[in-house]
Amino acid sequence: MSKNPRTRLHPVARREELLRVGHQLFLDKPYDAVSLADVAKAAGVSAGLVYHYFGSKRAFAMELVRHKAETLLAVTEPDLDDPPQARLFRSLEKYIGFLEANGEKFLQIYRSPAGLAPDVRAIADGAFLAHSNRMSAALEAESGELTDHQRLAVHGAVTCVMELCLNWLEDPKISKAELRDLCGQSFLAVLAAAGWEPPGQNAPD
Repeated sequence: MSKNPRTRLHPVARREELLRVGHQLFLDKPYDAVSLADVAKAAGVSAGLVYHYFGSKRAFAMELVRHKAETLLAVTEPDLDDPPQARLFRSLEKYIGFLEANGEKFLQIYRSPAGLAPDVRAIADGAFLAHSNRMSAALEAESGELTDHQRLAVHGAVTCVMELCLNWLEDPKISKAELRDLCGQSFLAVLAAAGWEPPGQNAPD
């Protein structure tokens, strides 16, 4: 009796595997050049199984965007054992490293007409808000409740960091360490303008 070559996976694990395979395909090819049949072939499963999990190519692509946004939020989770300023700079290192590894797709999301589609923008904006809220909560844990000015400053500082990183991806003329320091100092400068001062710490080497 012949064996089925497909490895049986738990549905959650299978879904993760399909997203991993699909992510690589979409990194290698434009959106229009990838089909769910391509994803199925690369994953060694039937196209019907991919449709069972995701329903359509558009839904699959949206789940990829959502999955990457959630992954980015997870990998940049700050280490609460670090001093506040060191925590900021280490999170920035992780953020920049993640964007570098996934840069082309992030540029497509934020810079291309396809990235302006309401469902894509909703995911991207939700991820941005999660980063901003997490940063506000971390600052409040250090120095008490933020003022309205300071909350607005956090939002603006996160926007500044994102734009600096996206511009760097398009034209990386400075090193990652230099970008990290530029983002960190810019972030702190915006907060300082709103009257928030961090404990005196130096950026990590």
